[in-house]
Amino acid sequence: MKLFANGCSHTWGGGILEEQGFDGVLWPSFFNKEEQDKKNYRLSSVWPSHLSNLLNCTETVNFAIGCGSNQRIVRTTFDFFIDKIKNNENLSDWVAVIQWTEPSRYEIYDEKFDRFNLIKLDVVIPNVKQNRYEYLQNRFYESDELFISEFLVHLNSLASFFDKWNINYRFTRINPSPPIPDYYKNNLKWVDEFSSMLDHHKIFQYKCGHPNIEGHKLIAKELYNSFKKDYN
Repeated sequence: MKLFANGCSHTWGGGILEEQGFDGVLWPSFFNKEEQDKKNYRLSSVWPSHLSNLLNCTETVNFAIGCGSNQRIVRTTFDFFIDKIKNNENLSDWVAVIQWTEPSRYEIYDEKFDRFNLIKLDVVIPNVKQNRYEYLQNRFYESDELFISEFLVHLNSLASFFDKWNINYRFTRINPSPPIPDYYKNNLKWVDEFSSMLDHHKIFQYKCGHPNIEGHKLIAKELYNSFKKDYN
């Protein structure tokens, strides 16, 4: 069995390094030994690593990043698995856990640098012209109805893809907002929201709201219990 995980900072490991007085933003992708040690510590502390151990996975991939959007989650998840389809790999060996984030986040493509830029206007703002910035601000204040409709498209897209390629999956979220129509809650494979897991156990959260190391273990156990039912 192999595990694929994607999400935002709640899966990436927000707070784990910062709470120890370290810089949690590890850029660029090339690290010196000290930075690599910190990265390895963070990756081994988050719930995908614990879940992988519980499931006895032979491979673990964690695509989460801090401030990541649902758009990015869908795009990078498709990129990962479609590349494997092109190489004729058997996807039924994989299980996937998608931790959806707040729908107001999004991303834009930067033609100049040939990359996608994260947009979370209270944290990450791209260097753009004023009129473009005003557009991005307005996008942040779009109606909840628009966010919900976009989110439902994201849910349908990945759930249909996973079902088609026989990938066992679970969806979860960091909070219960916006509300999801009952059809999507009842017919897709969900595990309780992270906030519901952690709110009953405040000692498992950092003050910033991210799960602490013990909180990641709690999340992994809840996910494991859900998957375990499929393999008994």
